[in-house]
Amino acid sequence: MILIPQRLLNQPFMQQILSDGESYILRKRLNEPALNREGYISKSVLSMVLKGEQKITTYDGHMIHIPAGSMMFIPKGMYNVSDLLSGKGTSNKGFESVLFFFDDNITGGFLLGKGLEAGEQQEWPDAYRFKHTEGVQAYLQALSAIVPKMNVIKEEFVRVKMYELLYLLDAMDENFIHFLNQSLLGTPRNIKTFMEANYDKPLKVEDYAYLTGKSISTFRREFKTRFDTTPQKWLMDKRLTKAHEMLISSEISVTQVALETGYENVSHFIKEFKKKYQMTPKQLLIEHQEGLSL
Repeated sequence: MILIPQRLLNQPFMQQILSDGESYILRKRLNEPALNREGYISKSVLSMVLKGEQKITTYDGHMIHIPAGSMMFIPKGMYNVSDLLSGKGTSNKGFESVLFFFDDNITGGFLLGKGLEAGEQQEWPDAYRFKHTEGVQAYLQALSAIVPKMNVIKEEFVRVKMYELLYLLDAMDENFIHFLNQSLLGTPRNIKTFMEANYDKPLKVEDYAYLTGKSISTFRREFKTRFDTTPQKWLMDKRLTKAHEMLISSEISVTQVALETGYENVSHFIKEFKKKYQMTPKQLLIEHQEGLSL
């Protein structure tokens, strides 16, 4: 699983239009299709497809389809994403989209400014489809003309432009703000079932809280009741136990084991592994191989 947008930022197929390190506007261009990539979208995103089409499968198995010339607002969550090319056999072959990632402080501040606070769960679609893209395309063209002429892009400028985009979306569709308000709550899920199935993902406690539709305080309290320990301790034990099993049962590198057990930082993984097992992952590999050769 990759973290989005974090893992996209330094990719050669991505162009960064605007960013303050928390919110991002990115342009993606592909010459080859990208199929079924499992990812955690860590920030709400407006995806506007200009060429090709995007197919996204939600954690619950629902399909989100974004053809060329359309756009959808997608809440944070776990998805499988496919970027498909257009114009097969022609010079127009390719995929292109613009992604607007909103930091939670931006969306939360916008809703508070409109006098809205998170309420009770209601039935809404998995993503919000806009009927027209002209307004956002005009916004993007104006922004693309301004940014290259700026010597310094301050964080306040980025915040103002992201708020401006939300106000534009609100003006385009009066129901959008209610979907946005609802999306901040996440989807209610059984903590025990969800955690057992996803403990090896590179997620933080606050991500798990959102993905189970709970506030962080409620999540910690319910987790303690279900597992009789804290989320941090439980996650570390589960991930390191799985890592130990992988190291002695398969021919796989330490780096790959770290990535497949929820660790983005390999050095941190090695440190935690040694603390639990009194040896490094490499030492365990060597000891296990020597035992097999006897």
